[in-house]
Amino acid sequence: MERKIEQGYSLVVFPESERSYTNDVKRFHKGAFYIAEQFNLDIVPIYIHGNSEVQPKGDFIIFDGSITVKVGDRIHKEDMTFGKDYSERTKKINTHFREEFVKLRNEIEDENYFKKKLFLSFLYKENEVVKPVKDDFNKNKSVYFELNKHIPNDATIFHIADDFGQKDILLTLQQAGRRVFSLINDEEKRLVAKNNYLVQRRKIFYVENQSQINKKVDVLLISDDNFNLNDITHLPETIIFY
Repeated sequence: MERKIEQGYSLVVFPESERSYTNDVKRFHKGAFYIAEQFNLDIVPIYIHGNSEVQPKGDFIIFDGSITVKVGDRIHKEDMTFGKDYSERTKKINTHFREEFVKLRNEIEDENYFKKKLFLSFLYKENEVVKPVKDDFNKNKSVYFELNKHIPNDATIFHIADDFGQKDILLTLQQAGRRVFSLINDEEKRLVAKNNYLVQRRKIFYVENQSQINKKVDVLLISDDNFNLNDITHLPETIIFY
């Protein structure tokens, strides 16, 4: 590497060390920053958005979509605001990278961004399932997009629903760190939701009663018009009806 650097080459390192199935930025390993320190190099962040939708880890299909590559501002080797050694710079540049990546996501991901991925997960279902899912999304996508802003990225959600699980999928596509316990009283709808392949890749759990929830709930989300709030034994601080 030293010989190539002397010849004018740049080094490209993927500090997460693996591809992700989600759009979260993982922790950085120290190798890239150790190399930069040893060879006295600047660091240029490069942000890749859309790969988790177009070619997610674990899938053998290239899905329809776009990948955006953005070159960030150069971090000069003399810049001590990101730390004085490679260990400190690893953590601080990781934090900086996550903050900038959120800005890029906000620029790109509008209310229609996850539409294709959502509909694709219902591709082989009966028309009695697919049509209500599409109609619901097209009618309420602005509401779902706005709702996303009011639920923490890492929230544990108890969702009282009367659908085929599409809202749970959207909540976890928007933020993979969320954990959703969903109660759908209609058994057929619950089975459809439970067997969506995206449920296996996200933190979505279908329960038949509140006693099956084994985590502290941060948000109670209610989208079932027939639900009685008195049926809930423990209420969290945040309750959202929509």
